[in-house]
Amino acid sequence: WLDVLVAHSPPRGIHDEEDRAHQGFESFLTFMRWFKPRYLLHGHIHIYRQDTVTQTSYHETEVINVYPYRILELEPAAQIPANAR
Repeated sequence: WLDVLVAHSPPRGIHDEEDRAHQGFESFLTFMRWFKPRYLLHGHIHIYRQDTVTQTSYHETEVINVYPYRILELEPAAQIPANAR
């Protein structure tokens, strides 16, 4: 369905924080289960420690915190015929 989803905030429980301003969105978890994007790229959560986890697998999606920036080399997805969707 989708190769890359770019969002400001992370999914709930993945790379987010407990305070309201930094909580992720539960709807992203549902979206990833249903539509299976290869990647969800988000920012918003600033990284202050080098041991902070910034990449997590969730079902079939790699969730990556790209704050403050990230250079990614993504392999092209296999072509899926329109009638197979």
